Amino acid sequence: MNIVSLIMQYLGPVIVNKLASSLGINQTIAQKIVMAALPAILGSLLGRVSKPGGAQALAEAVGKTDSGMLGKLGDLIGGPQQAKLVEQGTGALGSLLGAGGLGALATAAAKFGGVDETKSKGILGLLAPAVLGTLGQQQKAAGLDAGGLAKMLLGQKDNIQSAMPADFAKLLGGSGLLDGLSLPEAKPTAPEAPRPPAPSAPAASSGFGMWQLAALAVAAALAAWYFLGTGTPKVVALPTPPQVIAGGTDIGTSLGSTLGALQSTLVGIKDRSGAEAALPRIKTAQGEIDRLASQFGSLSPAGKSSLAGYLVQALPLLLPMINKLVADSSFGPILKPILDQMVGKLQGMAKA
Repeated sequence: MNIVSLIMQYLGPVIVNKLASSLGINQTIAQKIVMAALPAILGSLLGRVSKPGGAQALAEAVGKTDSGMLGKLGDLIGGPQQAKLVEQGTGALGSLLGAGGLGALATAAAKFGGVDETKSKGILGLLAPAVLGTLGQQQKAAGLDAGGLAKMLLGQKDNIQSAMPADFAKLLGGSGLLDGLSLPEAKPTAPEAPRPPAPSAPAASSGFGMWQLAALAVAAALAAWYFLGTGTPKVVALPTPPQVIAGGTDIGTSLGSTLGALQSTLVGIKDRSGAEAALPRIKTAQGEIDRLASQFGSLSPAGKSSLAGYLVQALPLLLPMINKLVADSSFGPILKPILDQMVGKLQGMAKA
């Protein structure tokens, strides 16, 4: 069982699109926030049940949530009952995590998605009943008491960690909400490759451009990173994205955040079930990359060059992980079409 996947069954694209529409935000942004806030809520609850009285508090909150409404979320969202649902959800989270904890989640979600806190809190309020309702279903199905429910949630630690975008976890750093998880430190584990200079006209005409030069420059570093120990990919700090503003949006920061979330998702895939569970988050990254790629053409030459330089550094740190995943015969075919499409878009921007 993967609790994140179970909850996501009730938060499909149709539901998220209705949620986005009801709050007046972009659908891709809403999906991005949902995919980050969901594991953050679960991770916060995991930390809560590890403390005295936490297991009983969670059981009481779950007991007050009607799990039967899970199949009715599509009707409730966007309707007259949405405000009441949000109020109940934020109330439950505030009771479990404290007003400060709820505030920290809302602030992090707002920064992560680039929305105001009223809208991010609205998303949290609608996620809470989905989380608590699903936990209630599992509790009833297994006949668990408060202690058993807490133990079940604690057993989901690895799944919750794998679903947590690294950039979102950083935004919650110092809040104490994710203390129950064993998240990697926000430190680079390998030196960043230096940004190569823009190629001169003769170099560009030689057919051996910026992308190929960058790939060679980092080849040795990649070999050391990728084949450490068992050869299992590890999260390597991506370079800091540049600020590239277009239409009031910081495309560079958005791209960096998306690639960081994608990296965090991919590194958690170990088997077919993990690949299937990760698909919604990968599709969210695909949608965001498509959106940013559509804006790329309108950038100034300097803006394009800045983003291309960033991708020249970042892509070689992602491609070995992607190549290893798509080469796996058990789940590679699930991931290959969507990852190939994303890589093509990113490489196109990197060559600009």
